[in-house]
Amino acid sequence: MHNPLQSTAHAAHCGGLRHHSGLSGALFETVRNLHASGKTVSSIVKEAGIGKKRISAWVGLTELPERNRMEPNPRTPAFYQDYLAKRWAEATDSGIYGMQRFVRTLKQDLSAVEAAVEQTWSNGPVEGHINKLKIIKRQMYGRAGFELLRARILPLPPSPSLHQE
Repeated sequence: MHNPLQSTAHAAHCGGLRHHSGLSGALFETVRNLHASGKTVSSIVKEAGIGKKRISAWVGLTELPERNRMEPNPRTPAFYQDYLAKRWAEATDSGIYGMQRFVRTLKQDLSAVEAAVEQTWSNGPVEGHINKLKIIKRQMYGRAGFELLRARILPLPPSPSLHQE
């Protein structure tokens, strides 16, 4: 049986409760209405599929509180937002062709630049493997064939059973 309250709770838990969105507001109102209709916190927990602690807190409130935001610190991009905006404007108006071209190129893919600064993902491990591969390749230049390169890079030889028909 499909439970719309559980679907809303799941969607809010996966992406909506971190931000003060309409979805979490709707879920808050639903929980408040269920409690006002006489349902217990335990029955709302079972029906909604969200934590008892959150439902207990919501039942005691009249409106959903705003989420606390931390002050920007030097480890966050928001801390440097004003400085970067100022430097961006200076580079655009600098009259230096190289700087203007750099800014123009960044503007073409601004969403990727913003994502690179905001996201925690990194391609560092991949770059590390590529660097290791290039170092091994340089060390072996002119010394041996592909089989020795394969032996140094891959720890195990290819299984003979894969090549049998």
